[in-house]
Amino acid sequence: MSSIYYISEKADALIKKYDTRDPLALCRELRIRVRYKDLGTAVKAYYFYQSRIKNIVLNSRSGSIVQRVLCAHELGHAVLHGKLASAN
Repeated sequence: MSSIYYISEKADALIKKYDTRDPLALCRELRIRVRYKDLGTAVKAYYFYQSRIKNIVLNSRSGSIVQRVLCAHELGHAVLHGKLASAN
């Protein structure tokens, strides 16, 4: 199975299960903590796993549409890589 097919199938399954395409709503359903922080101009968002909690940090300087796109991207890391981005 190709990577893009696998990723697409995972995304479609989440959308169907939770009946939403909204990445912030999916984070709430999956209990992924989303925080907003001024990250300057170089960093737009990041994902990390700490103390058994999945976390996404979005740059508060970004506009709401960009934040949604970034959240979707980081949600992919949370779902596909889970605990690999551990801060512990």
